[in-house]
Amino acid sequence: FHSVLCVSLSAAPPPKRAHRFTLKGLATALLSGSGPATSSQLVHKKGVCGLRNIGNTCFLNSALQCLSSTWPLTRFFLSPDLAGHINHNNPLGMGGELALVYAATLHKMWSGAVGCVAPKSLKDVMGRQQAAFSGFAQQDAQEWMAFFLDSLHEEVNMVTEKPYFEGSDSEDELEA
Repeated sequence: FHSVLCVSLSAAPPPKRAHRFTLKGLATALLSGSGPATSSQLVHKKGVCGLRNIGNTCFLNSALQCLSSTWPLTRFFLSPDLAGHINHNNPLGMGGELALVYAATLHKMWSGAVGCVAPKSLKDVMGRQQAAFSGFAQQDAQEWMAFFLDSLHEEVNMVTEKPYFEGSDSEDELEA
């Protein structure tokens, strides 16, 4: 029963094919007892995918749903050209592992083949990078997302030599 309810909405681009169930129809079927026994009997819409909690990870799941619904970002990570945009040598990154695991998670969510995904690999990678995210305790979604986006940025940052600018950051010079 839980797997049938593990469906959430995301702001996806318009589907290319008709979707065979509606939330109203699903709710009616569930309440009447005539609904499908498993989620495998449902036809899933690309991008409409729930995320399974791993411990107390609703903070992670809500952040991932927001990011998945950010179509320019999602399109970038679903692109077959992604590998050419990963900086495996950035000392501030994770060698490309985070970008690849995030892309794999998005591919599952946008495949249309499943209604629910457990983002365990993504949680594991983030936990290795930041110990605060390694356990199963509740965390702040904004803090997780800020750390995730900063880490993801370093994974695709192709600048190999950052230019040095001579100058002072003192407030006296900034006011002048």
